[in-house]
Amino acid sequence: PTVAKPTCAEGQSLTTKYDDKGCVTGYECVSVTTTTTNAIKIIHNQGGIAIAPHPLPENGGFTLEEISKYDFDAMECYIPRNKQQFPAIKSCVYSSDAHNAEQLKDAFSVCKVKDIDNDGKINRNEINELKNAVKDGRCRRGN
Repeated sequence: PTVAKPTCAEGQSLTTKYDDKGCVTGYECVSVTTTTTNAIKIIHNQGGIAIAPHPLPENGGFTLEEISKYDFDAMECYIPRNKQQFPAIKSCVYSSDAHNAEQLKDAFSVCKVKDIDNDGKINRNEINELKNAVKDGRCRRGN
């Protein structure tokens, strides 16, 4: 598993600094030698959600049995590049690891979330609501 660089929500800014290991400064790093269990713990301890990307070994991912066994919050249930659909054994996201904006046209997730503060802005409360929507299975394929 790998950890993506932090993403900024609209209206927010983030200055990201990396240490000599390529990790975000101040955060524990997940490396290729980190076990899956520990990687998921690190992600959770840093406030993230752990998503199992592109299931099945032929796609470079975990088996369905492994996804079920580990404490993933969700799994990728559709890969548009080869039009693979997977059984939902965890909450689903769709094309969770697009490598460029062009790939987002093929599949994306639409999640049912609330504007917690009713202010029309994305803030920490709404980001937590989005995390909960992913974990609770309130997302569907948007394309």
